[in-house]
Amino acid sequence: MNYEKIRGNEVKFTTLTSLTTEEFDYLLPQFETELKRIYRKTSRGTIRLNKFKWRAELPSAAHHLFFVLTYLKENPTQEFHGAIFDISQETVSGIIKSSLTALNETLRMKKLLPCTQGEDYAGFISDLKERFKDYSHLASASTQDALMDCSEIKIQRPLDEGEQKDNYSGKKKHHTLKKLIISLFCGFIVFSSHQFNGSVSDKKVADLEEINFHKDTFLWTDLGFLGYKSPNIHLIIPHKKPKGGELTDEQKTENQTIASYRIRNEHAIGGMKRCRIMKDVIRIHHAEKRDKIFSCCAGIHNLRILARNTA
Repeated sequence: MNYEKIRGNEVKFTTLTSLTTEEFDYLLPQFETELKRIYRKTSRGTIRLNKFKWRAELPSAAHHLFFVLTYLKENPTQEFHGAIFDISQETVSGIIKSSLTALNETLRMKKLLPCTQGEDYAGFISDLKERFKDYSHLASASTQDALMDCSEIKIQRPLDEGEQKDNYSGKKKHHTLKKLIISLFCGFIVFSSHQFNGSVSDKKVADLEEINFHKDTFLWTDLGFLGYKSPNIHLIIPHKKPKGGELTDEQKTENQTIASYRIRNEHAIGGMKRCRIMKDVIRIHHAEKRDKIFSCCAGIHNLRILARNTA
């Protein structure tokens, strides 16, 4: 795959990476710094004594960033990805590992990654509110309203019978991993939880995360979080249809209004899943690598929210 040729076609470049060339160039300098820091050490963890040289197939940091972005966006097998870049599968595995680490660190340095620790959430929101002032289309964005839902990632069927039971999601009818996602009305993803088995209920995931919400947060959720309680929040949740009864017209109208706002969180999750590696069955078994992939996809989505005026 010819990076220089594809970069000259903006539509094709965005299709393959999910980013515009301007967004790509925004990440590139920091990515190059982080990647060189990784390659400064050998596979054994010792300092490299010989002078570092880029691979002939990927002769710059830009080629490496393009390589990892297309991997996340298209979710090919490593054999196929190696074939289109004329690299062996074993080499692809090593490049993806180092490039994912560099990309994740780049997005962290650019403050694009969501908060992952419940106790840090309130401080994260305060900092984000100040940062939004630098973007005209987000200056008036509300950080007081938050949308919460769980996203499930399909995984391959585990071999262990106990793991099969733990990871099976009755909702998705598939073996999955679950993450709690909180986003704002503008679409920016502000929180991503730890990984949970697909069989764990949404409310239990929220309870276990013990999120320290900012004072007077209006939290919009669905009935999967019925009974959820946390300090500093005003829970906005649909009315549940009573057993053997019907909702009133007023309650139905309120539910429609709540759903019209909650759909924005689905759009944010869908923004992450523009990277097909989040949508398809993920073939990676290593938990830490899965977390890096999830974080990178969320950070890439947040970059698009900041860079593109969609108001």
